[in-house]
Amino acid sequence: MIRLAAALVIAALAYAALPMSPAGAAGDKPADAEKAHTKDKDDEAAAAVAVPLYPPPDRELTPKPTGDDQPWRAVRHLQRSQDGIAHGKPGALAAYRAELVELTNSLMRLDETYWHHPRNLEALAYFILSGGGPAIGDHVLRLLGGPGEDHADTLPVHAALAYAKANTGAAHHLMFRIDHRALPHSMRGQFALVKAMLLSSQDLERARGLLDDARGFAPGTLTDEAALRRAIRIAGQMGDLDSFQSLGSRYLRRFGESHYFGDFLRNYVYGVVRVEFEGAQQTQEQVDGILDLLTPAQQGLFLAELSRSAVVFGQSELALWASSMALSFTEMPPRLTTRFALYQAASGIVRDDPHVQIETLNNLDEAHLDEGDTRLREAALLVGEGLLRPAQPASDDFGPDVPGEPVALTQETQAGADRPSELPIINEAAAFLSRLDELLERAQ
Repeated sequence: MIRLAAALVIAALAYAALPMSPAGAAGDKPADAEKAHTKDKDDEAAAAVAVPLYPPPDRELTPKPTGDDQPWRAVRHLQRSQDGIAHGKPGALAAYRAELVELTNSLMRLDETYWHHPRNLEALAYFILSGGGPAIGDHVLRLLGGPGEDHADTLPVHAALAYAKANTGAAHHLMFRIDHRALPHSMRGQFALVKAMLLSSQDLERARGLLDDARGFAPGTLTDEAALRRAIRIAGQMGDLDSFQSLGSRYLRRFGESHYFGDFLRNYVYGVVRVEFEGAQQTQEQVDGILDLLTPAQQGLFLAELSRSAVVFGQSELALWASSMALSFTEMPPRLTTRFALYQAASGIVRDDPHVQIETLNNLDEAHLDEGDTRLREAALLVGEGLLRPAQPASDDFGPDVPGEPVALTQETQAGADRPSELPIINEAAAFLSRLDELLERAQ
């Protein structure tokens, strides 16, 4: 019973040790905003799909404004810069972030006449969704006299601002009033991607269809790369093994050098621990297939993510197999070696000799552990110490002394006997989680 409770505690505590959201950066707005853009439970209307009202039917008849300083031209150049991020061009991410700042300043200097044309307002919305931030959108709306959400030409800007500000209910309502298929071709994919992000907590099947749209409208771009990463995660959530495998292989063939490769790893590993493979052998075959497509450096990172996630989801066999495989590599940086030793000990502490695992955990070089791994180590030590604590002797108070007749447990005493919160390890773990929650709140 103690060992089972400890296993549950280590899984719960390890879960808290994982990063709260995939790492992202400006320019990959949907990935950056994943944590903030969760379902707004206070807005029931967010689940309703609005009838598209934008763009109006005669929009195609409106010519684009001319001139090299037009916002839509500047955003078109930004899109080309994004492609370097998707394909791993050295320095592309830093250059893109600098370009975002420079372009924001340039757009801020434009007078209101530039914003009277719908094409420039559409480009502004795209810019905000691509990491440009909400300040420029608020500025332009003020220049135009503060038109409301119902103003036809500014609807895309209002929708983008709601998304950028994590106002999920408003973003859903406004974004689904826009027909992304009728926007300028270069913008369709980004708007489809944002719609998929808004639906990912409500309707996985429909979100997957929107991701297909995003990839189809923007092949080879950062939008395509981001949509493929999200599609891999959704396939894992849905348990769609065939799609999960094909999408993973496709990503590695097309975007294996992406600056957001780390987020791909997290999404793929999430699927590995969620998809129901037919036994450990099929799981290992799936992992082996992906490893064949990775560079040696990428293999180490992949196995590290897999080992930690397997510990979190209570798949100790997978965690031990992945960490053992990684430690068999001839060349392994000390930081990764330390991480794999941690995952081996954490997954083995409820199945092997706790003394050995505790010694391993205490001897780890903390300089090689990030914040999440440090919390995982503390959680594993807490469980190990609980396993070593002598069991409390059973009570001799069995009620009336009736020879040969065991007292029947009442419903109340049976409930008390089965109550897991009375186990010392559970109480200590709860206290640890309380301290951990407090630290997380301070860190936000």
